[in-house]
Amino acid sequence: MSEMRILDETGDSNVEWDINNKDSIKKAKKQFDDLIKKGYTAFVVNNDGSQGKKVDEFNFEYEKVIMTPTMRKG
Repeated sequence: MSEMRILDETGDSNVEWDINNKDSIKKAKKQFDDLIKKGYTAFVVNNDGSQGKKVDEFNFEYEKVIMTPTMRKG
């Protein structure tokens, strides 16, 4: 099971998808795309402890994605 953690002002939420379930992949991709349009930044987290990276497109093979809102100066 893969997951996307969404961080926002209310805390965080979790979206999961199964690489063998097309419907769950479709829902996760839509959530990802909607958040990118809202200005969120996506980072892939590697389970092996190596450094992750910023990504701009959804890939159902990612194991873990962190979505963060744009930081505002205040």
